[in-house]
Amino acid sequence: MIIALIAVMLVSAFPHQQIATAGVDNGYAGKKAKYVFFFIGDGMGMPQVNAAEIFKGTLESENKMHKGKLGFTVFPNQGMQTTHSNNTFITESAAAGTALATGQKTNNDILGMDATKTVKLKTMAEMAKEKGMKVGIVSNVSIDHATPGAFYAHEPTRKNYYEIGLALVYGTYEPFSVTVTHILNQKAGIGWTTYAHTGVAIPVFAQGIGGELFQGYYDNTDIAKKIMNIMGVKQQ
Repeated sequence: MIIALIAVMLVSAFPHQQIATAGVDNGYAGKKAKYVFFFIGDGMGMPQVNAAEIFKGTLESENKMHKGKLGFTVFPNQGMQTTHSNNTFITESAAAGTALATGQKTNNDILGMDATKTVKLKTMAEMAKEKGMKVGIVSNVSIDHATPGAFYAHEPTRKNYYEIGLALVYGTYEPFSVTVTHILNQKAGIGWTTYAHTGVAIPVFAQGIGGELFQGYYDNTDIAKKIMNIMGVKQQ
């Protein structure tokens, strides 16, 4: 499914002063975030967000026009991201996940590599890890799925599930830094609302230090660049 809703929480251990320019400018001059929580909802465009708020409203009130606010929709900074891949306006999880994890475009079906399938693209998780930061990946789908896999694997096709799994087992992550919670989608009744991809722009919600960077209209590759700048990680 298409990468859709993005929610970013950036937390500093100190009172923060923010100097940030929204939109396509990814530059940031301010205190660095001590913690970054990057949430990716797969297949959650504005229609899905709106439907969820309407459903939540029915649980909270007998007023049929009441909409229940979701935690991320009240974040103070909101923007929109374009989602096209390198070779088509209709992206999919491997190409979109690669863009979000590395800040670079690739073709559909390619995971963590460039369009020629010869160059491995370093992810923000790998760069943060090299800088001595702790990195954890939590997923309610299989950890070798294209979306979580985009943050640690580099394969010419997302269908190489065995190789993607090996990249995690024999990679640089500690065993307990990766948590797989397959049961979440069963307990919460989470499932797909559509089985096709689209080329529409997708909402981004952010709060915390540097959150202003996520206002405006920009490409999905800009998200990784913004986060890395706020963390103080230089893109490679």
